[in-house]
Amino acid sequence: MDEVRAPLDIQKATPELLYQYWPTIRDGLLEVKAFQGPHCHWEPEHVRAYVLSNNAEMWLCFNAGKLDGFFVTTQFPDPYLNVNLFMFVWIAFAKGPGFAEGMAFLEKLARTRGLRGLETISPRAGESRLLAPFGWYPAQVVYRKDFDPQEAVPLRRLQARLKLPAYQRPKRVQQIQKPEESKSVH
Repeated sequence: MDEVRAPLDIQKATPELLYQYWPTIRDGLLEVKAFQGPHCHWEPEHVRAYVLSNNAEMWLCFNAGKLDGFFVTTQFPDPYLNVNLFMFVWIAFAKGPGFAEGMAFLEKLARTRGLRGLETISPRAGESRLLAPFGWYPAQVVYRKDFDPQEAVPLRRLQARLKLPAYQRPKRVQQIQKPEESKSVH
């Protein structure tokens, strides 16, 4: 990505902008996924569906009219208080000064929403070197134990045994359609 020449124009991704810039966004998501390694289980289309269903927000960073990066954020209620305390930065894709401007934007946004701060997770311990200059610190460590997939009970057998209904896609997601072609040019 080009060096930032002026303050970034940061916009919330509308369905129109998401579809207009999808090839570039998808390439960036694939780059993030490759960088994160084998513990990154989402696909670009998962991210798009999450944004289109309003379960996450995508912030597009434009530099001189060109898409130069993006951030995907969401908010989860605190499990004990059941209120949103932090903005979760799920995905960040911006290089150089654009990253700093994007982080400053997200911090300001979280403050205006009355949140206590920003959070993120990463399978890479080295992220702390990138985030420390922006005031981030490790707040907790997540430990995981993976199971052998051959030992896992297949989902359909488990559903039948527990008499659970088969998974059905939420109606809200099924109703999302590609927006009409917009005449606005960015």
